Amino acid sequence: MYDLIPELQVVYTGCSILDLEVGEVDLSRRKLEYRMAGLSFREYLAISYGYHLPVYSLEDILEHKVDFPYAEARPILLFKEYLQHGYYPFFQEKGYLLRLQSIIKQTLENDIPTFANMNIATALKLKRLLYIIAKSVPFKPTFTKLATLLDMNRNTVSDLMCYQEKAGTINQLRAETEGVRLLGKVDKVYLNITNLSYVLSDNTPDVY
Repeated sequence: MYDLIPELQVVYTGCSILDLEVGEVDLSRRKLEYRMAGLSFREYLAISYGYHLPVYSLEDILEHKVDFPYAEARPILLFKEYLQHGYYPFFQEKGYLLRLQSIIKQTLENDIPTFANMNIATALKLKRLLYIIAKSVPFKPTFTKLATLLDMNRNTVSDLMCYQEKAGTINQLRAETEGVRLLGKVDKVYLNITNLSYVLSDNTPDVY
């Protein structure tokens, strides 16, 4: 279609990042890829409360040039709402956290295992790894210790972390090192979005 009908514009989307990457090589020279992030705090305020605030630079914020409607609501309280359930556009639908829980289950039990050709035992350890990360604020990984806890090879743990990052469940913060060491040095690991903390944690997450 792309080669034979140049005037045709083809747009495709998918809920699984990993599924879209399966055919990426064949389309690498034919496509423009855009990854849609979740809602920003400003977008959440616009949808939830009708507060249409302009974009401010960090300098403007620090110099108190931000004009927020303080008479109607305190921004810090609304920010706590956003941390809990404001990242995905379907937050206004009932059962947001249950829906998010289903998304995580689909990602860990189907998307990643299928993409990486994992067996059931490894897929279960993938879920346990994400739970361990969610319980720590923030999580500073020791791959050797994790390998012992999960009863698996250290390199396999590193692979699981990479699959989690590729699927969008976590972010790995790498230390400032030089050369190829940068590829393997992970200083801290965070959940990709704060909303996941309320799904994966047994207790109320520490947002401070």
